[in-house]
Amino acid sequence: MDAYLAWSPLIAVGFALLVWLVRPEALVVTPDSGGDTVVMFKDSPAARAFITYLASPEASTIWAKRGGFTSPNKKVPLSAYSDALTRASAKALVSAKVSRFDLSDLEPAAFGATTGQGEWKIFQDFLKNPKNVSKTAAALESSAAKAFK
Repeated sequence: MDAYLAWSPLIAVGFALLVWLVRPEALVVTPDSGGDTVVMFKDSPAARAFITYLASPEASTIWAKRGGFTSPNKKVPLSAYSDALTRASAKALVSAKVSRFDLSDLEPAAFGATTGQGEWKIFQDFLKNPKNVSKTAAALESSAAKAFK
């Protein structure tokens, strides 16, 4: 499938959403997302009530207002998000028919989820100097090979 990058400018100055697109005639926007898990180690009515609350639109709205969080809960109002970039991200997530976990959530932590190393660092370096795609690809392959051993 031919893919290309498209920048979607937003109202927030200096920010944009990076969207992967396929051929325009077959456009399917699938937001990438990450996920957090809540685990109950001891079953009790109080623990069940707490887990139920955490899954509620009320709890997600509190998190959304604090920033750095996008909820898949369709009952969280977009107005709960304090900036245009997060509102756009939330709108894409709740209106999508399908969402996929991003690469970092599907790889070993040493490659995909550790700040300052693996894909995080390699992609940050690439964004600072995007001229050498081959070098970036080689660095990703090398780092992934080490993480999968």
